[in-house]
Amino acid sequence: MPKRNPLSDEAVFAQAMQDVREIPEFRALQAKHRKRQAVHPAGQTEPNIGQILREIIEGKRPIPLEQTQEYISWIHPQSLRAYPPTLLQNLHSGAYSVQDYIDLHGMTSDIAEVAFDHFIRQALIRGFRCIKIVHGRGLRSASGPVLKDRIIVLLQTRYAKNVVAFVTARPNDGGLGALYVLLRRKSFRT
Repeated sequence: MPKRNPLSDEAVFAQAMQDVREIPEFRALQAKHRKRQAVHPAGQTEPNIGQILREIIEGKRPIPLEQTQEYISWIHPQSLRAYPPTLLQNLHSGAYSVQDYIDLHGMTSDIAEVAFDHFIRQALIRGFRCIKIVHGRGLRSASGPVLKDRIIVLLQTRYAKNVVAFVTARPNDGGLGALYVLLRRKSFRT
């Protein structure tokens, strides 16, 4: 039987793309490029605290979420040895793709808990690895962040056996008002 000449990578790509058409509106999208912060050579000091605060207020310097009191990170004690020490940093930096999310804004604590239970059970059944929970910051609540605190308790108790770790989301993904949750690989049985 004669061997057929396999298609080159370029030919396979061209064949796969033959029906693809350009969307002209996407050409007009503007990308905002961030300026890199200057690295201070050895012997040169960092700007003073007043300067740093001015830059933060003017939007020229981001606030590192990890340095705020609202930042949350938790890793299941049984996961400490099974995962690299950089797990929480990797999770916070977006190294894991969020496969689904739920937004609990505006819900009462009881309704949010029911919605959260349903959501996380579905995520576990589907075998999702990383999910996002948008709980809000609770800044308008007289008693503080009710939903945020409730979700944390549920993750550390009711769903602890299914959770590897969770951490505050990146600013563009909800920041201090959201959590990335890394779920265990094992299948979930209801």
